[in-house]
Amino acid sequence: MKQIGLVEIHPFRQEWCSIPENEVFNIGEAVVLRDFEGEEFGKIKIIVSGNDTKNFIVRKATPDDINRKNELDHEAKRSFALFTKLLGQFDLKIKAIDAHYRFDKSKICFYIYSEMHQDFRTFHRAVAAALGRRVAIKNVGLRECAKFFGGLGPCGNELCCRTFLIEIKPVHLRMARQQNLFVEPNKISGYCGKLCCCLRFEEEIYNEALTTYPQIGAMVETKQGRGKVLGIDIFNRKVLIKINEDTELYIPLKEIIHPPRYKSTD
Repeated sequence: MKQIGLVEIHPFRQEWCSIPENEVFNIGEAVVLRDFEGEEFGKIKIIVSGNDTKNFIVRKATPDDINRKNELDHEAKRSFALFTKLLGQFDLKIKAIDAHYRFDKSKICFYIYSEMHQDFRTFHRAVAAALGRRVAIKNVGLRECAKFFGGLGPCGNELCCRTFLIEIKPVHLRMARQQNLFVEPNKISGYCGKLCCCLRFEEEIYNEALTTYPQIGAMVETKQGRGKVLGIDIFNRKVLIKINEDTELYIPLKEIIHPPRYKSTD
């Protein structure tokens, strides 16, 4: 396997790229890459071992490349102002977020947020005609918007997606249930309104720990007799067992006889 890097072209766009074998690249380094449309500018976020990708890094960014990127960013701001002005002339429930020019300036991409599906083809054509170039309009999700704008999470710290998360991965309610967080989803939701990303952080640890516990609902043997598993307390290594209709006990895991629990494949 060779080295590949995750390159951030824009806060809303990251691409995996093959890294040249004859040169050393570092995390945080500005590079010029080639994708299926041509050259792009970005910064390396992480480097790992992997298979070749369709995209590849062409070179480290030169001072001229960096100057060109700065000029394109200024031009994108002017184009974004025109975009928002034109948007006011159409009856569309769209929030304009940002704009990004390709490194060869052949196309500009406008990032928007819309809660519903809308037909904005007429608006799209109007923007393309006003700018005289190819235009893409992409809708982004609430998580991506939160990462772009930043803010504070329920814990009072700056958003994880804004500070150290490289990729925003899906978070499922199952992860909360697995951690015994039986609360309303809005109680464990973040700034973006979606389930907190931190629910993923300990998922692997919980999955590994649960392999030593019986399944909820399983029948097990204890010193107090045969009973049904009602709950699990991972932190104290105890299991809630219903021995009979009137007796429910927390019993240490080591005192319970149960068949092995297989690792989750979820």
